[in-house]
Amino acid sequence: YKKVDEIKEIYKNVGYQLIETNAKEKEGIEELKKALENNISVFSGNSGVGKSTLLNDIFNKEITKEVDSVFDCIEYPYARHSFKHLLVSPINARKNIYALIDREIENAKANKEAYIHIKVNNLVDTPIIERLYRASEVGVKVRLIVRGMCSLKAGVEGLSENIYATSILDRFLEHPRVMIFCNNHNEDVYISSADLMTRNLDYRIEVGTRILDPVLKERIIKIFDIQSNDNQKSRILNDSQSNHYVPYDKNTKATRAQIEIFNYLNEIENNKAK
Repeated sequence: YKKVDEIKEIYKNVGYQLIETNAKEKEGIEELKKALENNISVFSGNSGVGKSTLLNDIFNKEITKEVDSVFDCIEYPYARHSFKHLLVSPINARKNIYALIDREIENAKANKEAYIHIKVNNLVDTPIIERLYRASEVGVKVRLIVRGMCSLKAGVEGLSENIYATSILDRFLEHPRVMIFCNNHNEDVYISSADLMTRNLDYRIEVGTRILDPVLKERIIKIFDIQSNDNQKSRILNDSQSNHYVPYDKNTKATRAQIEIFNYLNEIENNKAK
């Protein structure tokens, strides 16, 4: 252990915080959790030294175990894999997205509030579009933010009058994929690597996850709301493809979503520092 102690002293002398952990004996786990809280962290190290085991102890064990299974899908594609929390293409993502849309349809039919909010780069998958049309027809309010290709025609009477779609193009790249489902006022929020394209849902390995942390869930919903109210860099995606800017009334607040989101997140960080 003399060599280990010497290495530890080197890191301490240059200002690193050292936390000794033992995933097997569960030592140092709580101290590490506190150190990582509210920080962006990168795990690195040699293969087989216990990083995955450590992560499973720190974070939601069910989700991290399912993440391990995603890699099993790649290594053993012939095996049967099931996921409870993750949306994994091409295994269960399409089926689960259908189910989430269908639940909103059933809630609307039962005269409950129902809405779907989606932000993606591209929306071109025909079966997903047809389901969103079906949702609109029964009264589900669908709000779309699509940066690039959008094959859905929003605002068409008798087909999609309950669908409103915009695209935000500004200084920074718009890249998140987010889905929010009302779920009778108990919102389900998902983030994903996949666009709503056939290639992403059926022919690639892509992963989405439901957000379980209530603070992060609220933050994502807030960011989507800010983007929905953009009236500076947002264009309306309509069936005529004229895609004009969202009308701006100078008597109302000017909302440039990227600036507003920066200010919102900056305020959160400043409050943490107090």
